Amino acid sequence: FVYAADFRGRLYALTTGVSPQGSDMQKALLEFADGKPLLSRKSQDWFCIAGANRFGFDKASLQDRVKWVMDRKEAFMAIASDPIGYRDWTEADSPLQFLAWCFEFAEWQTKGDAFVSRIAVGMDGSCNGLQNFSAMLRDEIGGRATNLIPGPKPNDIYQMVADVTKMRLGAMTGLDENRESYRQRWLKHGMNRTLVKRSVMTLPYGSTRFSSAEFIEGDYLKAGKVPEFAKDEYRRASAFLSFPVWESIGDVVVKAREAMEWLQDASGLILKAGHSQIMWVSPSGFPVIQSYWEQIDHRINTKLCGATKILVPSESKDAHPRKHRNGIAPNFVHSLDAAHLTLTINAAKAQGIDALAMIHDDYGTHAADAPVLYKLIRSVFVDMYESNDPLAQFAARYPEVTFKAMPSKGNLDLAAVLESEYFFS
Repeated sequence: FVYAADFRGRLYALTTGVSPQGSDMQKALLEFADGKPLLSRKSQDWFCIAGANRFGFDKASLQDRVKWVMDRKEAFMAIASDPIGYRDWTEADSPLQFLAWCFEFAEWQTKGDAFVSRIAVGMDGSCNGLQNFSAMLRDEIGGRATNLIPGPKPNDIYQMVADVTKMRLGAMTGLDENRESYRQRWLKHGMNRTLVKRSVMTLPYGSTRFSSAEFIEGDYLKAGKVPEFAKDEYRRASAFLSFPVWESIGDVVVKAREAMEWLQDASGLILKAGHSQIMWVSPSGFPVIQSYWEQIDHRINTKLCGATKILVPSESKDAHPRKHRNGIAPNFVHSLDAAHLTLTINAAKAQGIDALAMIHDDYGTHAADAPVLYKLIRSVFVDMYESNDPLAQFAARYPEVTFKAMPSKGNLDLAAVLESEYFFS
């Protein structure tokens, strides 16, 4: 596949119809041209982990994921032999990719060492935008929530935010009758990871408290998951809950929000200094140029179809301050995750890994090469942030601008990432 970089350095496959970055069906149809055997215990384990991940059993330890697969060996063999008759695969998070894995699993069980695997074993980051912000500012709280710090099982940042939200709801007092009713009904329903997930995962990409209310209403309430509320209460109920959810996100990822606010303020100061574009260089050496322009609308009066008026928009030479402010934080963190991916690809090539399936924060390769890629993802990430101070380097490009004080750094030991099983898993 041919890939192109956008202005932030993020890579996109230039195809339609079938792509490594496409739908579940598209990904399920793709495999590496050349297969590799599963001759080591580690490669076999990663092949099993891929199956568990594709099904959705990805919150357990890596060892438990392997055990989960082997305990269900006969069921997966049955699915591969008759996917119409045995339809458990349809319950997977990625059903068609899981079915493709079942076909390979059955072939492995039948052929043993003669089997060669061609599917990609993917490793996902844990809320990757927040991982980058936490590493950038050495945030031990956000780092623990996003698995930069080793633990016996994956930390679930979404459930952590849900738990803090529950405590915050329980402690609220002095509400009027209507809001107290919302509070009690939300507590009765209970807080869960699904309820807060989009609000958390989109934080590094510019979401707001208002976005959180929209996510709660659109993704959760309108899906009929809360029988405690009538349809005409959805908007008010979601608006009410968005406040404790938004505050709870700030409790869990303090430094990320500080970095975002600093970048937003910085964008305004740079434009006031006379710049019409904002530029920085990512840790991979990719030059990023953020350009947002004011729009000029030209109205053309015609005699067509009853004097139809045609509006023709065009860009002016003036920067658009609001778009720059809204775009700077997501674009900045996207340039960092793109740099991590690019540097990891280069390191993998140097180690002889010749087949990769990469989707922003989902890194995949053959099961046989997964143990090597697993280590490279971590070592490259640590080196990237030990060798670079992205916010300071950003500010240094504009010596004429007096920026606000940068967010202070925490006490996160970046080297801990090297030992964290669930940083990417």
